[in-house]
Amino acid sequence: LMFRPYLLTQAGFQLSFLAVAGISVMGNELAAAIESFRVNLGRPGDAMMRKYTDRERRLSSLWRTVISNLSVQLATLPAIAYHFFVFPIYGILLNFIVIPLMDLVMYSGLAVLFAAGMSLTVTRQNEYKLVRQFGKVQRVIDQPGLSLKIPFIETTATLPKQTLLYDLAPSDVITRDKKTMITDSYVIWKISDPLKFARTLNSSIENGESRINTAIYNATKNAISSMSQDEVITSRDGELSAMVMDAVDDNMEQYGISVMLFETKQLDLPDDNKEAVYERMISERDNIAATYTAEGSSEAKVIRNTTDKEVAIQISEAEKQAEILEAEGEQEYMRILSEAYGEEGRTEFYSFVRSLDALRNSMKGENKTVILSSDSPIAQIFDGAE
Repeated sequence: LMFRPYLLTQAGFQLSFLAVAGISVMGNELAAAIESFRVNLGRPGDAMMRKYTDRERRLSSLWRTVISNLSVQLATLPAIAYHFFVFPIYGILLNFIVIPLMDLVMYSGLAVLFAAGMSLTVTRQNEYKLVRQFGKVQRVIDQPGLSLKIPFIETTATLPKQTLLYDLAPSDVITRDKKTMITDSYVIWKISDPLKFARTLNSSIENGESRINTAIYNATKNAISSMSQDEVITSRDGELSAMVMDAVDDNMEQYGISVMLFETKQLDLPDDNKEAVYERMISERDNIAATYTAEGSSEAKVIRNTTDKEVAIQISEAEKQAEILEAEGEQEYMRILSEAYGEEGRTEFYSFVRSLDALRNSMKGENKTVILSSDSPIAQIFDGAE
């Protein structure tokens, strides 16, 4: 009204305002008048008052409706007469009949909507719906959407349609060579036949997991008990999983369960056996290392001996070739000298040159004095020069 005060002149606003004011003001006055009439009516005796109180309790809702209707009609009567030039006495009387009928229609509609809601069931993409009649499964709804059922006679239950993960508890198994090992594994599974699952396992996921746990444990125990500890360790790359899957598939079909994958997360030894096994493994690895070292040393010795032999042979051959070459060189040298000094004049000159070379080699250091005998070839050279 602060922003649009002209609404005060409109008939719709006036009627709405008067109707609310009538319920707030006149409704309370009429309720107080009826209460006063009830009290006055009950004075003659307690039996009459108790009878009226019981009736009032049963018709309290109707009285509230009548009081609200009468308050609205009386409050809006002046505005209706002013704007529409009518005095609707029949409307006041007619509302006493129409309003209870409207309540009846409203409650009937709610009952119809409730029954319609009870007759519809919603199936999602990742679930099955089991329709039961008096506890017995009549049909399975596996397509998403809305479906009909009989209200109050048929009920529905839900089963998961997607794949499920079940983590098995770690368990002890014994190998063929009487060694204890601990297996920790998991299973991926799904419900393949919901009707069979509901009939055999009472639609319980816990019952299904219990059956899977028993089947997987028995299959794992049988597979590991047929292998030694070393074979179990080497079969962790898929052979053990394949053996367990082959044993489990046929057993779980009777429950409407399909096991899609079995994998071992951990395959280990018990804590009290680990230390002994580790010591045995270390001893075995030390023995293997010593064997490799001895074999390497033996091979190295063979290689060294062979190499030394080949080197000695090659050195011997080289020395032989060197001596041959040296002898051939000496022979060639003598031949050249023989050819060069074969004549008498050349021989004397060669002897002279050799004598001078010998004298030069002997005169070393600071002392340049040479003492020679008279029969020395060098002395004879100098005597000849004189």
